[in-house]
Parts: sequence; structure tokens; C-alpha cells
Amino acid sequence: MSRLIRLLTGVALYATISFGQGLPGGLSAEQAAQIVQSNPALLSDPKVQDMIKESKKGNDVKTIVTEKAVENIIDTKESDTLENESKKVKLTKSVVNAFKKPLAMPSLTTLYKELAQKQVKEHIVTLKRYGNDFFINRNKINLSSLPVPNDYELVPEDTLSIILYGPRNDRWNLSIDNEGRIVIPGFGPLTVAGLTFKEAKSLITDTITKAYPNTGVIVNIKSFATIQIVLSGEVSAPGIYNIRSYSTVKDALIAAHGIGKNGSMRDVIVKRNNQIIKHIDFYRLMRYGDKSQELLLKAGDVIVVKPVKKLVSLGGYVKHPAIFEPKKDETLGDIIEFAGGLRSDASRYGIKIKRHEQFKDVKIISIDLDKVNSTKLMDGDKIYVFNLDETNIQKVTLYGNVVKP
Repeated sequence: MSRLIRLLTGVALYATISFGQGLPGGLSAEQAAQIVQSNPALLSDPKVQDMIKESKKGNDVKTIVTEKAVENIIDTKESDTLENESKKVKLTKSVVNAFKKPLAMPSLTTLYKELAQKQVKEHIVTLKRYGNDFFINRNKINLSSLPVPNDYELVPEDTLSIILYGPRNDRWNLSIDNEGRIVIPGFGPLTVAGLTFKEAKSLITDTITKAYPNTGVIVNIKSFATIQIVLSGEVSAPGIYNIRSYSTVKDALIAAHGIGKNGSMRDVIVKRNNQIIKHIDFYRLMRYGDKSQELLLKAGDVIVVKPVKKLVSLGGYVKHPAIFEPKKDETLGDIIEFAGGLRSDASRYGIKIKRHEQFKDVKIISIDLDKVNSTKLMDGDKIYVFNLDETNIQKVTLYGNVVKP
């Protein structure tokens, strides 16, 4: 270590002489290091280069200083200090840089590490299928607290609540028998099964008010019957289910623990009397709340979940990364919309699509955001949206003697 001190001192001593700054009594190690740090260009002076060459020959300053030796000093956990009685001067990286050759090229390993740090990389996470959580909610609804739709069709075992007020006050809870009738005390049987709720209310009200004019009539459904339906195809638990008559296809699938991993959410079929009466797209219901995608079930209905035809994964800087099921005519733009769009820190350039073609080739496609609405997708596509990198930052960096650098 004393050899390095002598070399630094010699270099700094020459600097003081060349600037007319002779220091009586010799030059301390601390002063020498400070001069070299503040004037690194002095190392390129021919006389200083001669002094360093002389040191290698073992003349006045007997030492050999190499870049590797200096770097090893800096990399130690506790930097060695220059020896000069009670004063200790730590080597800093600015001193090390002063000894480096300005035109020296870094090693390939260093260049590779720097390049790897600048590369924008994919953040791989496990994606869930879009819509699976929709069928997890198994909250039981108190059906008596819900308004009955006018188009609800009455079935046997439904219980009607009839309230009379005015000249006559009375209350009846009447269950529809297996032949579809209710028996109103003092009025006889009325056939109501197969009628809509609106039609049944009109029939009951007209029958009672004919006998008791000026009497008000309130008709409601106190409890719903149980109906039997069939779930088949790609569901988690296919079979026969007994559900409330005031149930939709969604309620039936929740009872069956949802659609299977190979089942389609975009084209669920409902059959009644061997005829297809409805195609249901659950994406429209989940994403947009489209109530036209719901249907009240009847006894004997069959729900068929078809196998999925196409699944693609969308990851990266979108609001809801997931595995999506596009329809035949849908594009990447539609899938990004289902995912809630891009995040604010997403890049509109270089959206990557990894595609398997003909079960033998892997193809990488890169597109920009303005092309997503014309980009068709294939089964198994893996899409990744990258984030903005540092090169897109619009800024100017100001250093030096300013109040706020």
C-alpha cells in the first residue's frame, strides 16, 4: 500500500511543481490524492507517464499499479486506507477512474450485463380464465323479497298470497295443485298454472270483485315451486338438478359449480321440448350487464355447455390479465376491451403474439396498438403487452450549480 502512496505522491508532486505550487516539508498522502482527484487529466501528461514507466523499472518509486489491483481495493467490504501516520485516505472510484484508459473497451460480459438490464422483460404470472369467479358467488337470495316479473309463468306448487281489503277484509295463502288450480274459499277452483303472473292477477282480481264490488285485491307469490332441469356438456358437475322455478341459467350453473375448464362461456344452449330456444353469451352479461342474456327456466329444460373452440391468454400491462375465449369474428381489440383496456404505463408498440402453427411451428408476431382491431386470433395464442421503457421518457436532465438539479 505504501508503494501506491509513493506513486500518487510523486504524481501529485509533479503537478504542484508544474503549477508553481511547491509545498514545503513534503506532500501528504491526503493532499496527493486530492490533487489527483481534482486534476485527473494530469495523468495524460508525458512527464507523468514517464514517471509511471520509471516506477515499473524499480527506480525512485518502486511499485506497479494496475487497474485490476485498484479495483480489487475498491471492491473489498472495508476499503483499505492510505498509510500516512494518523491520516487515512480512502480510495474512491473517481481515483480509480483516473488510472483507467479513456479508450479502453469493457469486456463482453460487462456489455451483456448492461444490455440485459436495459431489456424490457415479460413478467410471467399464472393467469386465470376470465369469468370463472362469476360462478363462485353462491349467496342465497330471499325470493319473497324480490318483485315478481309479469312474464313469470305459474307452475304447480307455487303458493299465491291473496289479500282483500275494504268492505271485506281477508287473507289467503293458496298453493297451486298438480292440476294447476287454486281453490278460493267461497269462489271455487280457478286454473292458473301456465298463465303469466300478470294474467293470473287479472283473473283472480276480476273473479273476486264481481262478488265483492269496491273490494281491493292484492295478489303476490309467497313461495316458488321446485322444478327439475338437466345440465349436460362441459360443466363441472353434469346431471339432474332441482332448483327454484324463479331461477335463471346462471343460477343453475352456479348450483353445478360453474363451467368446466374446457367449456364455452360464449355459446351456452337452452333446449325446451327438444328445441333450441336461447343462445347465451356470458361475456355480454359479465362485462356489460346485458340482461337479455338471462332466461327464466321451466321444468324439463336442458342446458348444454358446448366445448370451447378458442382460448387465448392476454398478459402484461392490461387492467385484467386473464385467459379469454374469443368468438370467430372477434379481434385482439375486442379481447383488450374485455380486459378493461391497457394500463397507463403500457406501451402501444411491440405487442407480442406467440402462436403455434400446424402443431409444429412457433411464430412470434409483433404489432402496434393501431393494428389490434384488424388482428384475428388463433387458439392457443399468447399475447403480451409490454410497459413503457426508459427511452420513452420525455425529459431533460440538468446537473450542476442549480437550486433544483
